[in-house]
Amino acid sequence: MALTADKKTEWMEGRDIVFKGYISDKIYAGSLVGVDLMGGVPRFRPAGDLSGQTVVGVALESKEVNGGSILVRTTGIVKLKLQGTPDIPGVDLYVVDDETVSVESTTNNVVAGKLAKMDDDPNYVWVRIG
Repeated sequence: MALTADKKTEWMEGRDIVFKGYISDKIYAGSLVGVDLMGGVPRFRPAGDLSGQTVVGVALESKEVNGGSILVRTTGIVKLKLQGTPDIPGVDLYVVDDETVSVESTTNNVVAGKLAKMDDDPNYVWVRIG
């Protein structure tokens, strides 16, 4: 229902968040982290071009299978490998694997973030996540 009066809104910083759920594959620090549902439970794993997956950010720690929780940076601009031809800032970048993005559409079009800028090395881009 839409507001009809002012309300006090609760906030949190939201930059680095500990997510709790099932960790189905080893996640390395620095990798893109994706989440989907497995039997109604959040399942975190290295991001990939996987059906139903949403990227939540970049892992700030390594976690083994079924670690229970993981610390993730959910906003910011991160340097990632680029597959394909660079494009203009602001376009969606799609997940290829947990360290690589593409300007071109992928099978499941899992969005990693937006192109912030090209790196001096043409094999890398800066990606705005969150």
